[in-house]
Amino acid sequence: MGRKRVLVIDDDRDALAIYGSILTLAGYLVMYEDAPMRACEAAGRFRPDAILLDFGLAGTTDQETAATLHADARCAGISIIILTADVALQKVSFPPNVHRVLLKPCEPRAVLDALSMLLDESAPSE
Repeated sequence: MGRKRVLVIDDDRDALAIYGSILTLAGYLVMYEDAPMRACEAAGRFRPDAILLDFGLAGTTDQETAATLHADARCAGISIIILTADVALQKVSFPPNVHRVLLKPCEPRAVLDALSMLLDESAPSE
C-alpha cells in the first residue's frame, strides 16, 4: 500500500509550509498549490487522495472554488476538506466531494484526524 497523497491549496505561503510540514511528518505525500485557478491542473498531475482547501482564496469566491473542483474531471472523486475562519460555512451546502469543514485556526491534530478518517475509507492511489 502506498502513501496517501494530499494536495494543499492555500494562497498563504506560510500556511502551505505549515500544513505541508505537518502532513509530510505524518507520512503523506504532499503537493502545494497557491493559486485556485491551477488547482485542477495540479490535481490532474498529482492525483491526490484528498484536497485540503483553504477558503477565502484571493481571486475567487469560496463557492466557485468548490464548484470548480467538483465539476472538473481531473478532480472527480477527490475528497475535499475545507479550512475556513468563516463560521457560517459550517452550515453551507457543498458539493458531495466536500467531506469536512474545519474552522481555523485549527489544531494540527484536527487536520490529521480528519484526513485519517476520510482516507481510511478510500483506496490508496499508489
